[in-house]
Amino acid sequence: MEYLEKYDKNFLYHIAKKSFYKTGQIETFFELTNKKKLQFVTYEYFLNGTKKMEGALRYDMNRYDYYKTGTWIYYNETGSETKHETYSDGKVVKTKKF
Repeated sequence: MEYLEKYDKNFLYHIAKKSFYKTGQIETFFELTNKKKLQFVTYEYFLNGTKKMEGALRYDMNRYDYYKTGTWIYYNETGSETKHETYSDGKVVKTKKF
């Protein structure tokens, strides 16, 4: 697996991160979308290129860790949605399966 990472100037958190399968196909993508709130978007892909999941993360400077927030969408290998999970402060508060 190959990957690329970009950090903020103080190396406290990522600005962007990508990883790739051996075939060159993108596996994960992670990017800062709101610097003030330290909010990020992330995507994972199956080897065939279809989206596996997508969601938002926030970075907690006190814990030096990322946590899930908002609604995360999960897909099967054909691209159909299989599940939605809603997070608050990193904990699942609602799940809907399809």
